[in-house]
Amino acid sequence: MRPIQIAVLLVVAFTAGLFAQTKEATATIPTVAYVYVGEKTTSGKIAVFSAKSNGSLTVVSGSPFSGPSQSVAVNSGFVFATDGTNISTYSRLGNGGLHKSSIIDGSVCAGYPDLYVLGLTLDHSGSSLYPGLYLNTGDDCFADFAVQHNGSLQFQSSTYIGAAEIGVLEFSNNNQFAYGVGCARQDWVIDGFDRGPGGGLVMFNPAAEIPPVPSSISIDDIFFECPSPAAASAKGYLAVAYFFYPWNSSTNYSEYIATYEINSSGNLDLVTNSEEVTKFGTFTAINTLRFDPTGTYLAAAGQGGLELFKLKSNGTLARVGNVLEPKLTFLDVKWDNDGHLYAISDSALYLFTLHSTGLTVTGSPHPLANAQSLAVLPVK
Repeated sequence: MRPIQIAVLLVVAFTAGLFAQTKEATATIPTVAYVYVGEKTTSGKIAVFSAKSNGSLTVVSGSPFSGPSQSVAVNSGFVFATDGTNISTYSRLGNGGLHKSSIIDGSVCAGYPDLYVLGLTLDHSGSSLYPGLYLNTGDDCFADFAVQHNGSLQFQSSTYIGAAEIGVLEFSNNNQFAYGVGCARQDWVIDGFDRGPGGGLVMFNPAAEIPPVPSSISIDDIFFECPSPAAASAKGYLAVAYFFYPWNSSTNYSEYIATYEINSSGNLDLVTNSEEVTKFGTFTAINTLRFDPTGTYLAAAGQGGLELFKLKSNGTLARVGNVLEPKLTFLDVKWDNDGHLYAISDSALYLFTLHSTGLTVTGSPHPLANAQSLAVLPVK
């Protein structure tokens, strides 16, 4: 055999061996989460990704999956989504993929017709699903569905809550209390709910004090103060975003975030001097708040990007790092258990990795057409 042929064979063998090692190394990187993104199409579809511990994302075979895709929610075995009327249950396959297994009319509130499903919330146990319903009267309601062993939903009860435009609930770490925030015809509303053993909700007033108007804003210039959204921390606090709506439409104010301590009765005690102004810009909407699983780091996202805060021992918030992706509008964010934050704009999925100095973008965004909802299932 000629020397040049031997050299070529050695190069081929080395390259093949290197490829095999790389493929084997990639295969051994553990999956830490499955990511579900609902996309707004005529019939709806859900894109599914497998997230690795190194921050890489891989599209799951068969994705996207067709069916209702609004307000995606996930527990250990099933994925739920709505089309505004019906709620579909998807069985989760071994690779994270989906199989539509059942569907039910979710627009159920005793005595009220013509309802629209605004959002879906699972309690921490994943055994109860709560659709937030918008009534044609302008009022709201929460329904309670028990999640059966096969993922099908069984209607239990409904709770009329009046005009609040809440849609979703935030559950306390002990799963006993839930909170909904919103504006009822320009009135500040934070409702509390006591969750019974069977999952039913009993509404109560959590006595949440309205945060004071900052000295930089004239009270005479304010038409109303409105809270939305909220996020519960595993450390026993509830963070609430809120904004001031001015009488003069040409006046713009930034949004604020305040924290409340959840006491043993479920009432909310405003943490003194916890009000923190965001740096997204003037009069930009916070679309979502979300604490990491430890309850320490709070991601705030919306118009003008994404900000990170750290919850201090006294319940106040400290900003961590700078505003990320300030030219984007993020619709939702979710954490896994491995220090990753997933965020969607209306056109892409982003992944951020948590460091001591804040969040950094990991990899390139994954383009998605008309993304509208996000759910993350940590598997580690």
